[in-house]
Amino acid sequence: MSGGWVIAGTILQFFLAIILLNFVVFSIGIFESTPLNNAVFQLSLLAVPATCLLSAGIVIYSYYHSGNANTYWWYVLPLFAAVAYFIYVAKNQSGSSGLH
Repeated sequence: MSGGWVIAGTILQFFLAIILLNFVVFSIGIFESTPLNNAVFQLSLLAVPATCLLSAGIVIYSYYHSGNANTYWWYVLPLFAAVAYFIYVAKNQSGSSGLH
């Protein structure tokens, strides 16, 4: 594992966390207000951006403990969380606003 790629990947994960946080915050406007949607939103508000920090932490830990190049695949974890949330939002939007 290269230290430069670990640093670059970690910085990009922090930027991705900010982008995903904004995505979750601004997507609340297309939800119907139900207890389930509110619970999913409250969980996703912290969990989706936290996956970026978790994946960066795992890669940094692996770098300092002789990890191999396969550890870089942890950087993909936030994309799965974002896609899962995006699908949930698309299926549970209210009215005609939002994505179709």
